[in-house]
Parts: sequence; structure tokens; C-alpha cells
Amino acid sequence: MDGIIRIWDFHSSELLQKFVISKNSLYSICIFNEKKIFVSSSNNIMLLNLQTGKKIKYISGFINWNCCINLIEHKKYGKCIISQGVKDEQVRLLKIKGINII
Repeated sequence: MDGIIRIWDFHSSELLQKFVISKNSLYSICIFNEKKIFVSSSNNIMLLNLQTGKKIKYISGFINWNCCINLIEHKKYGKCIISQGVKDEQVRLLKIKGINII
């Protein structure tokens, strides 16, 4: 709820990294690979470098909050992010290659 991503060592419970991402609440995080994560916050989705916390890509213009995002493999489009909005309950598919909204 504080807009901060914290990365913990599961075994030792040690805080490894902390990134301030947004003044708004973060709703969902989806690991893309060992170096990148997708984060939904309010009405946008960001692709972040997991090691530095820097934004690689910023996707805005959603009508409402993206409460849930997940990485999927689509037969036609390949790797995609599926996103569900809170207010309008629409589900959107975002193609990873070029991050195009489908």
C-alpha cells in the first residue's frame, strides 16, 4: 500500500532490496525473468529492472486500476500479460514483444 517493492531472501528473511516505485498503491507484480518484473499501479503497468528498480517501459492510459496481472503464453501472440481492471472488469491482453496492447 506504500508504493514500495521489497525483495526478501526467503531462507534468511533478510531484506535484499527496496524500491520506491509509486506514490500510489501497487496492486500486482509479475516476474518476467530473472532481471525484469511487471508492476501494476493505479491505471498503469510498468516494466522494471529487478536489480536497479529503474523503469524500462511505462504503459499508461488504462481507464481503471489494473488489480491483477499475470504472464501467459498465447497460441497466436506468444508471451503476453493478461490484465484485469477493477472498475470496468475488462480483461486486456498486452503483447510482450514491443508491449503492444491487443
